[in-house]
Amino acid sequence: MIPLVRQTQHLARRWKVLFVPVCITAGMAFAVTWASGPTKAPAPRETPSITLSDLDGDGDLDMLIESQTPLGQADVGAVDVFTNDGDRMAPLAIGLARRELESGLGDLLPGYARWLAGADSEDDLPSEDLVGIAPLPPLPPGLEIVAPERFDSKPSTLGDDYPEIRTLTMNFTALAGRMTAANPEPDETVRRHRLLSIQKMGAPGGAAKPRSNGPRLLGGDVPRVQDDFLAVVDNHTAIPADTHGAVGPEHLVVALNTEIAIQTREGELVSKVGLGDFWAGFSHGFVFDPKVVYDHLAKRWVVFTIADVNTTKSAVLIALSQTSDPTGDWDMASIRVHPEALPDNYLYADYPNIGYNKKWLAASVNLYKGTNQVEGAKEFIGSRIYAFHKPDYIRGRRAFYTQFDDPGFFTVVPATTYDANDTNLLFITEQSTRALRISALSGKVGQEHYTPNYARTSLDGIVAWEFSIGKTNISPQKAGAKTIFANDSRMHALAKRNGKLWAAHHVFLPEGMKNVDRTAIQWWNLKTNATIIQRGYIQDTNTVKHYTFPSLAVNKNGDVLIGYSGFTKDTYASAYFSYRKASDPLGQMSKPALFKAGVAPYVKLRADGRNSWGDYSAAQVDPNNDTDMWTIQMYAETRNTEQANIPDDKRDRWGTWWGFMAFQPDDPPVVTQHPASQTIMEFGSTVSLAVQLKGAAPFTYQWRFEKKDIVGATAATHTIASYQPEHMGRYEVVIRNGVGYTRSKTAVLDAILPTIGAPEKAKLISGPNVTMTAAPTPVQTVIGIHTNVVLRVVPQGTGPFGYQWSFNGEAIGGATGATVDLGVMTPDTEGAYSVNVRTAIGETTSEQTALEWLIFDEPEFFNVNLTESQLG
Repeated sequence: MIPLVRQTQHLARRWKVLFVPVCITAGMAFAVTWASGPTKAPAPRETPSITLSDLDGDGDLDMLIESQTPLGQADVGAVDVFTNDGDRMAPLAIGLARRELESGLGDLLPGYARWLAGADSEDDLPSEDLVGIAPLPPLPPGLEIVAPERFDSKPSTLGDDYPEIRTLTMNFTALAGRMTAANPEPDETVRRHRLLSIQKMGAPGGAAKPRSNGPRLLGGDVPRVQDDFLAVVDNHTAIPADTHGAVGPEHLVVALNTEIAIQTREGELVSKVGLGDFWAGFSHGFVFDPKVVYDHLAKRWVVFTIADVNTTKSAVLIALSQTSDPTGDWDMASIRVHPEALPDNYLYADYPNIGYNKKWLAASVNLYKGTNQVEGAKEFIGSRIYAFHKPDYIRGRRAFYTQFDDPGFFTVVPATTYDANDTNLLFITEQSTRALRISALSGKVGQEHYTPNYARTSLDGIVAWEFSIGKTNISPQKAGAKTIFANDSRMHALAKRNGKLWAAHHVFLPEGMKNVDRTAIQWWNLKTNATIIQRGYIQDTNTVKHYTFPSLAVNKNGDVLIGYSGFTKDTYASAYFSYRKASDPLGQMSKPALFKAGVAPYVKLRADGRNSWGDYSAAQVDPNNDTDMWTIQMYAETRNTEQANIPDDKRDRWGTWWGFMAFQPDDPPVVTQHPASQTIMEFGSTVSLAVQLKGAAPFTYQWRFEKKDIVGATAATHTIASYQPEHMGRYEVVIRNGVGYTRSKTAVLDAILPTIGAPEKAKLISGPNVTMTAAPTPVQTVIGIHTNVVLRVVPQGTGPFGYQWSFNGEAIGGATGATVDLGVMTPDTEGAYSVNVRTAIGETTSEQTALEWLIFDEPEFFNVNLTESQLG
């Protein structure tokens, strides 16, 4: 059997080079259970040989395993068979298996064994490479790993034998709070310079966000720049930013090499944590290349990151939010790239991409082979695809995935699939510098097939581009500053909408490393069989302007938004976008539009001389109306000249900026007057919160208390008839109309704990806080042994108040008002007085006040306060 399998693999490798669309790569499937802490993976076991063939005649491939009792109790030498619907068949004879193999050689490609995670085998995790990696063609010029340079990296605390899969659950808000307490911001002057308007970590709300001075209209009423504002600014811990972000129903999430930040859709910072802190539960020493998406089909956030580049500890990290609120709990997993790595023979991952459809969340990485953990050879191997099973990961705290290897192909980008009923997940990569290749993930969840050579674009009419110009910086900037590095022409974005594909990358033109004089955005519109519907460039043929690192989104109407970086010798590195409406002629894309201008030179050189920028950006359709679109882009920020302990050659900074583009004529709701916070002074009173709007009516309202909907609170004004302690807290209102969504700022309804304030202006006999007054006589105020004494307290706080006066520590019967009349001063009234004041939310007790009985030999009264007329 084994020689036959190897012969088959050899033929399949040859067929891959000749491009046979029916080839299918097998993969590995795993079951991951979220836990409250890291869980130990099962001990490694031998992985059986595995092939695919149509064993039951239904037209779909089944899994054929040479049994070494992997999943059941089959005898050694028998063959276990799983059909594509997951049912176990009786062991078949070797002869039958061989005959099936001989009839289906085209169904095999080298890769890793796919493991069906059935109910009886979900804890049995494969550990070994089944057939190894096929020989690969040499790297294109300039192709290499693109891990960021880090200035705060530390060695991993993991040993070489750490578990293959580890899981945990993390609460983002709690983590941000801990990090805020442990790492307070620098002084206010430095903070303003470094973070602009961003609040301190974990602090909600705050100052107005800075705005761009760029054009507000793109041409006509729509599309238009509805809003744009700051995301996050460089904190000098990584080069480059690796800019990525996503938009959800109520939040924005920014994922950078430096940190993960959560903002409101209006740009206010909710909280943020360092990227390393986000993943700290796994003890990896170096994490980088984060990407984040909001899966609008599953209504979950996903963050995917790489850890420990070029080491035996290399891992891929995935975090899944438990709800659509990113400030809450996240289920996280660390998956080791090479479970049994040796110092001189291991694989490591780099440069992830994320896509999804209704069945899978797919993450792809580039695979490299390392020879040691310091400066070993970096041999490119191919791409690996992790297909996470969405029906499992969105149901409870469990996740399953299947992994596939795609030898020899670089940066295989999965599609963001907007069509809810699409059953296949497509991928795109460069076949060459004249063609693109489409691959496909299909089949039932948990029994999926990966077809590497699904389709390829035609070469007809395609002018070749250059993949890269090595490590040469090419993108110009103002004031003669050093040019900026543009990486290579790898694919950056793929979206599937209305049955069609849209893709984008930047390319070097014209072909030939010595001929290249510019970079341009190349965009493609394809059928799923790779037929080109239309394509084009965003470029300046005069070579003055260069454009790089595109991202794209496609709305339900077929409108397209592309965001990207732009460079000229007369400007600083800036953020741009272009668009096309579905009604535009084929091949048309709007001219570049600036939405955030760079404000300073950018020079942050790596050890090899590259002035790194990118490595990517993000664009997404607004999930609230499936029409408007967002993009987050990089720009050159002001130089940091104030903060200490930064090397002078690292003081230049990048910034990241959000752009929100409206693609419908009607205005979404905009709050013109937010509900006001109030301190309520009397429980039981009536309290109202109100909001005022502009935009296209009608509006719908939903008031929330502590992020939960208030039943029946669906008007512009929310009224509480009888305010009680349980109503204390944070309120907001979500407003929608036919084209959009907004949310008010948070209003806090509060009350005040009782306190006892300063005495009233009266004749004070003795004691703080409690006022003792003497009742005046008809003629004059004379305080003597027969004077009537009244004690009075004036509390502060939210009433109503309850009182209890005490004398020498014992309650005075009936003394339950703000004042107590002690009557005529006698020796019996001498002693210590205090009062306890209580409300529905707390209580306080005054200090004791001493009242003394004074005895004189003569005369009868001891103090006369004469009036002005008597003195006159």
